[in-house]
Amino acid sequence: MDLNSPNWFISTVKYFQKLNETKPEKFGDWYTTHRKLGFTLGVCKKTEYYFNFSEDKIFNEKEKLKLCYIFALHQVFIEKNDSNLNFTESISLFFSSQFNISIPNDKKLEDFITQRIRKQEDKKLKNWEKVLPHSLLYCDIFAWQRFLTHNFNPHFLFNYQAFVLNKLSVFIEAVKPVTKQEKRYLQNFTESADNLKMADLSTFKSNDLTKQEKAYIVELIILTAWIDSHFTDEELSTIQQFQSEFKIESAELNESINFIEDFLKTSDSENLFILSESKFSIVQKKLIETTKHQILKNKKRIVQEISESKELVMLLAKSTKQKLSKEEQKKVKTQLIDIFKIIPSVAIFLLPAGSLLFPFIVKILPKKMLLPSAFIDENNSEP
Repeated sequence: MDLNSPNWFISTVKYFQKLNETKPEKFGDWYTTHRKLGFTLGVCKKTEYYFNFSEDKIFNEKEKLKLCYIFALHQVFIEKNDSNLNFTESISLFFSSQFNISIPNDKKLEDFITQRIRKQEDKKLKNWEKVLPHSLLYCDIFAWQRFLTHNFNPHFLFNYQAFVLNKLSVFIEAVKPVTKQEKRYLQNFTESADNLKMADLSTFKSNDLTKQEKAYIVELIILTAWIDSHFTDEELSTIQQFQSEFKIESAELNESINFIEDFLKTSDSENLFILSESKFSIVQKKLIETTKHQILKNKKRIVQEISESKELVMLLAKSTKQKLSKEEQKKVKTQLIDIFKIIPSVAIFLLPAGSLLFPFIVKILPKKMLLPSAFIDENNSEP
């Protein structure tokens, strides 16, 4: 597959059609899949995990973005389409109605999409501005989803982009002082947006947005908080105000914070400005404190659930005397995750930082629960 050939769009669509026919179960919820790829944040990584190309082809950043864009459009089409039109017919109609242009054939459609993806690639950006070279491209996917589910108006994309920019502006202005990086970052978003003159936010309300559309905005705000390499208590407090406005659960917000943290730490994109890992200590501390509070609120139920697993009690008891092996730590975490899954407010333990909570978990357990297990473990270890 040559993503720079004149017919790259059609060949890519055919590939994803075939992929969907052979392994439709490989992809879960469309938004979750795109998020894992990093596409909701304007980049694409680890595409090889989702797309197994027959040829040994290594795609560059721009080619990956093309793949992710068409993949996202196609995946939403497969899940949401209920018309008699095929993918190319539907997407042509969508862009025609959205941008008031004529797309009479596949060649015109390919040219339009090529230009849309190339929108910013010639800009000379520095540092954090490179994190989102296609900042608002994912708004297309939300507009496309609405188009397919008949919950669409021709101005949704413009209004939604303006709404995103408004919330980012509110966040930046609320956190003083405003740095040069923050101003340039917001400018990059603004330049990514389509014709803002067509936007009308007078009747555009957050309550009208889907859960995914709200989550997307919040994660862009969290990402914005890192543009100066710091995540302060004031920024977290401001983010929590957006959490209240969008009616997002605490566990979901914490998971989003963790997702952005993990994205910044692990991304192998050459376009990303990777932050020092030590800078994340503020976030980690906040997450752990929040989790401890939730654990104490649900202490009785947690203790009861743990007491029903003899192996888990023994391992927790052992951890008070010696360091657990990697395999033992994995067992403890797996079993605790299973327990916490049934307590939504404590589901944040799914975070990587969850291992740091082992001593706290042990602390809330009754001594009579731990001592017999510790005694048994010690006896079993004797020659």
